[in-house]
Amino acid sequence: MVDFRIGNYLLKPFTIHTKGLMEEYLQEVHSSLSDYSFAANFMWLANSSGFYTVVKDTFCLFILNGGELSMLLPPLGKKSTSTMRSSNALRS
Repeated sequence: MVDFRIGNYLLKPFTIHTKGLMEEYLQEVHSSLSDYSFAANFMWLANSSGFYTVVKDTFCLFILNGGELSMLLPPLGKKSTSTMRSSNALRS
């Protein structure tokens, strides 16, 4: 399998084994939208390539589609300046 990286961050495959980790970060979001559930994202990515990484204590979820990598959700974690730092770190 090919390693995907953004800068120094290794993107790991998004699988059923990611559930516990993602749900830890989802607890910090406090949203009832289905977009912010492991199940919805797992089903959405069933026929695609999903990847994740943790950047500055935020969970970042990506989809690889048509050779382009996109973020499915904003960085998940406590709302603070760490969310902005995560986005900025990925741009660097």
